[in-house]
Amino acid sequence: MLTKKQKRKRCGKKIGYSSLEDARKAAAIFTKKKKIVTFMRAYPCHCGKFHIGSTKKIDWSKVT
Repeated sequence: MLTKKQKRKRCGKKIGYSSLEDARKAAAIFTKKKKIVTFMRAYPCHCGKFHIGSTKKIDWSKVT
């Protein structure tokens, strides 16, 4: 079981989205704006919200 401090540390300053769909939309916008070439994923968190994060896989269609 995680302590409150460990839970806070995991969320950090990440933005929390109320739905998985909202998080996915934000990931798509973020990827396009910042020209990120890794895959972005939306995932549920212990805090009850959804966050976005990058994976280590490269989206080769975005590499120029």
